[in-house]
Amino acid sequence: MDNLKFLRENISELQRCVESARTCSYVNSSGEEIFKVAYAFLTTVCINDNTNVKKHISSRKYINIFDNYEENYGYFKKEIAPFISVLYNDFSVYYFDEHTEAEFMPEETYLYRKYIHGFLQNIYEGKANKYLQSLKEYIKQHKTQEKEIVKYISRELENDQKTLNNPNADDEVKQYMEKECLKKKQELKFYQDALSNNKDTM
Repeated sequence: MDNLKFLRENISELQRCVESARTCSYVNSSGEEIFKVAYAFLTTVCINDNTNVKKHISSRKYINIFDNYEENYGYFKKEIAPFISVLYNDFSVYYFDEHTEAEFMPEETYLYRKYIHGFLQNIYEGKANKYLQSLKEYIKQHKTQEKEIVKYISRELENDQKTLNNPNADDEVKQYMEKECLKKKQELKFYQDALSNNKDTM
């Protein structure tokens, strides 16, 4: 399985969108363009916010993982400091210190997938569906790390439900949290079904 098929096909577009977001040149763009920019930008921001990554960059430095990367053994590699890199393929993100083993990043991986899928939904609906099908196969092949994603989504769903059940929350917040809880329940089912090899939808 070629884990870099999607990124090879779309990385120039992702790069362009991230640069547009970084320089705020998307302000007068069409609605579709703003969606493309937002998702590509958020994909890299979620990695920037990781605690391990922050140790090596100043608060003013911005890492664009789609810029000046190198391809290495089925992954793209983005160096953030000497001997320290972010490794990523179409589906997963790792923090890599060359003196130790690569560390799977569950939260960043979850958001990375979510944003890339959203990016595709706003550009190529057919590709978005293919991405989910490929993700399902990937989950089946990486069950140990994917269980970490399930734990992460479960924790987030629990936190969202607490907010939803808060008697002091206003109606607008509750409506938003209802939608978020529904989305996370669907995502959780997608992962659980893929891990158990059941037919699934998302």
